[in-house]
Amino acid sequence: MEISDNFVELFQNKRYEKYVLEIMNISTSIFSGKYEYVTDQSNGERDFIEVSSGIKFDSKVPFYPD
Repeated sequence: MEISDNFVELFQNKRYEKYVLEIMNISTSIFSGKYEYVTDQSNGERDFIEVSSGIKFDSKVPFYPD
């Protein structure tokens, strides 16, 4: 995990996706499956995929840009 004095900077630099993925894979109640990051997002593909079902998920940032 990365600690920053400027918490919003973590989200603006798109580094948050790997942390969201970690949280999803650690969870056993809300996210009960195994998730992977979708590396090829050249056409607006979603960020994550649930391995066994193939369902895709997108992460959203709860902050507005400067």
